[in-house]
Amino acid sequence: MKYLLIILAYLCLGFDTIGWRAVTASGNNKQPVFDMARIKMNALLAISDIPFVTMSAGETLFPATKTELATAIKEQGAKARGCFVYLTSHGSEQDGITFGGINDTLDPKELDAMLDAGCGTKPQLIIVSSCHSGIFYNEKVMQKPWRVILTSAAPNRDSWYNGSGEVFDNCLVKAFEEGTAQNWHQVMAQVQECVSFTEDIFGVKHSKPDGFQGSMASDELFPQLLPNQ
Repeated sequence: MKYLLIILAYLCLGFDTIGWRAVTASGNNKQPVFDMARIKMNALLAISDIPFVTMSAGETLFPATKTELATAIKEQGAKARGCFVYLTSHGSEQDGITFGGINDTLDPKELDAMLDAGCGTKPQLIIVSSCHSGIFYNEKVMQKPWRVILTSAAPNRDSWYNGSGEVFDNCLVKAFEEGTAQNWHQVMAQVQECVSFTEDIFGVKHSKPDGFQGSMASDELFPQLLPNQ
């Protein structure tokens, strides 16, 4: 299976990143905002020295389809101490996120099955950026004790973007770059404050990003996606 695989030298930056591997995917290419967000996440992974596979809908060599995603998670998970999966696309409360085609969707149960098959009980960080992405932390099947899940919107809310990209992703990148958060709860608190502030400026309904942290998902087991300040 051919993927764009970027393997970088390991360094100790913040929390231990050695052994972590990632998969990033934009499941819809009808609007550039999703690929913009994926590329920003790839940059964070690069400075954190985490090897990653990246894919995009509409690409010929590295297509974002459910089959390719499942294979990538399995291949990366087999080599990993911990798994990081970042997904961005359009989303709906009923079907999950658009992934690979206009009528193709990825729901929480399908993602859970991919993670179980590829990563087992290894530490897992899952970020989903889309409208209604909260279904990915709200579904009981996704709430495994070894997972941290961050989503850009509550299950019943839209996620917003402007010319500079998705509001949630921009705020997430800002939180990582500032480097003041000591754990994922603090990261999410900073993101929520930033998102609400931006949405108030736009005059739109709050998306209410949120997440889940399992009982076995201690912060020291997860990579810190930023260099030492």
